[in-house]
Amino acid sequence: MPQAAGELADALGCLPLALEQAGAYIEASGISFADYLARWRAHHRELLAHPPVTDYPATVATTWDISFEAVAAQSPASVALMNLLAFFAPEPIPRAVVLRGIERVTKDEGRTTNELRSTQYALDQAVIPLRRYSLIQASPETLAMHRLVQMIVRDRLSDDERKTFARAALHAVNDAFPGDITTNPASWANCARLAAHARGDGRGGTAGDCARGDRALVESTGGVPAQPRGICRRARVL
Repeated sequence: MPQAAGELADALGCLPLALEQAGAYIEASGISFADYLARWRAHHRELLAHPPVTDYPATVATTWDISFEAVAAQSPASVALMNLLAFFAPEPIPRAVVLRGIERVTKDEGRTTNELRSTQYALDQAVIPLRRYSLIQASPETLAMHRLVQMIVRDRLSDDERKTFARAALHAVNDAFPGDITTNPASWANCARLAAHARGDGRGGTAGDCARGDRALVESTGGVPAQPRGICRRARVL
């Protein structure tokens, strides 16, 4: 049971409301932590929207929906940035890589980002509403989005939108990934910062969201070849 509880907490990103909602569901339905975890992996969308069985009146999904709508009313550029961040891993991603992703989205044929531009100032302006509603975390060097927020954002998108933003995130990380991993130890720290994003931990199944050519990129670079993976692990230790 402790192991299943820990795995469930990790899957929920230790978000208090999500943990409370899961605990209440487990208690009400008489199932185990492992049972809930299996249901979560198969039916997360339904569980996020499940009517609350606690004293708190809103579900995880409806709580974030309110914030999403508020951001959309204030800044379409922030919505585009939010959609892009949903396809990185939940770990902090360098702002420079996010800017690469924005460039990729703006160049995607037939795609408009509603004033989202690949400049530091424009990025700042898009970040402000998202921080105001606690949808992202920001530091001078990085941005990050909670894994559950990412999941809900991805669920709200159309298939075409998922492909657009997943592809942009994938190529942004690929372009930023060091090309001299095996010969330049100075690149290892950067490798470690990008490793989770290269694996596609936030893309919700990159192979399903990207075109065939992009899947090849996932396999050749997004998967991080065996030797660089070892180097990345060593970089984290160092």
